[in-house]
Amino acid sequence: MFKTNIIPSPKPFLSVAWSYNNTNIITHTNAGNTTASKYEGRIFLEVSTGSLELRNLRQNDSGIYSVSIIPALGPQMLGRTTLRVYEELSSAMLKGPTSLLLAGKSSANLTCEGTGSIVTTEWTRNGQPLHPSNGTTFSSDNKTVFISTVERDDAGVYQCKLSNPVSTTAANYSMVVNYGPENVKISGLTEVNNGLKATFTCSAASEPPANFSWSFNMKETDVTNATFTIEKASGFNTGNYTCTAWNRVTNVKDSATHEFSVTVPISEATIRGPKDPLLAGKSTAVLTCEANGSNIVREWSKDDHPLIHNSRTSFSYDNRTVTISPVERTDSGEYQCRLSNAISLKTANYTMTVNFGPLNVTINGTKEVNVGEMVAFVCSAVSVPPATFSWSFNGKEKHVTSATFTIEKTSSGDTGNYTCTAWNQITGHSSSVVQTLMVNGVPTCFSTRTTFLVLFTTLFYYLQMP
Repeated sequence: MFKTNIIPSPKPFLSVAWSYNNTNIITHTNAGNTTASKYEGRIFLEVSTGSLELRNLRQNDSGIYSVSIIPALGPQMLGRTTLRVYEELSSAMLKGPTSLLLAGKSSANLTCEGTGSIVTTEWTRNGQPLHPSNGTTFSSDNKTVFISTVERDDAGVYQCKLSNPVSTTAANYSMVVNYGPENVKISGLTEVNNGLKATFTCSAASEPPANFSWSFNMKETDVTNATFTIEKASGFNTGNYTCTAWNRVTNVKDSATHEFSVTVPISEATIRGPKDPLLAGKSTAVLTCEANGSNIVREWSKDDHPLIHNSRTSFSYDNRTVTISPVERTDSGEYQCRLSNAISLKTANYTMTVNFGPLNVTINGTKEVNVGEMVAFVCSAVSVPPATFSWSFNGKEKHVTSATFTIEKTSSGDTGNYTCTAWNQITGHSSSVVQTLMVNGVPTCFSTRTTFLVLFTTLFYYLQMP
């Protein structure tokens, strides 16, 4: 209905004429109405106001309508309006790629189509407005979206909404972007006690969902799902578990490794030490604490006191080995390694002997006696192993190889220097000390040989007298 703003007049208009795009469609005069043929039955003119009603509208009725009214009195009146006839929208369709899309490689075009008078086209992805960006552009009529290189974030439900003033319709398209696998992860315990159950679960970001396979210490297993289960763990299950994720569309593989250990009870604890004799100031001693078991913590002590790091004593990173270099005599003693884990405790002992000496060789005994008395000298030395001894008198070897040198009945001829030599058969070292003995006094009796010599000397003396 095209309504004019004219108030009806007592005197009828001389003429009222309507035209469409400058082509007359109806004219009213005193003689009646003249109507264009294609408007017959579809048009009604209200002559008192000049208003026009157009019925059974068609899309080609859109255009410019103008009216010319000549009143009985007054100047000619002109009017003009535009009519837009919209066809109701229907059959909306959103067309997308027909081939598989790979993240970082493929491109995608989405085109929205529909029947009817399309005035506006609006786009959303996952319910949010879709806007141009570095990788996303729109055609001039907004009916097509161009994504130059799809990424995983481009996946989702796309919707195009077509509308005009009289109707609205929409269409959806679910776009799948294939990617991955990425961020492969293994969740699960890293340590369990012997005999318990352990489960590892592998996950990966992937479209479509990844396929999984497992290997243990670089050897393939027959597990081909996301979960790897050990029903009853033992020491044989300690190692590295690798999950490999594979995407059958992208043909990409990625993997993650999970380190796992089983705490096994400690057994057969022992300390392995040097095989060769240790020489103080020269040798190096390496003590190694060994045992069966797992997740073992080791602590060292010597003679019931904690063994600590110093300039000569060092430990391996896992405390398994102690190195003493060089060893000294004070390093001899009882070494203990204490081994423990969450379920057991063991100890191992080792006696270490450091050979040294002889040192501080001394002779204990009387330095002065009277003729006929007994003398005993005792030689001592600090030495490991204990020293062996030999004796000499005034530089002449005596056939005495014990620590004690005894003279049952001294004589004046026993006055002199007695030397004790101590020797260590392992170190190869020897050391000596000298003890001086003075034998005093006249003998109370003589031996037969001595008596004869005295008598012979006396007789010879008297024969020489005049």
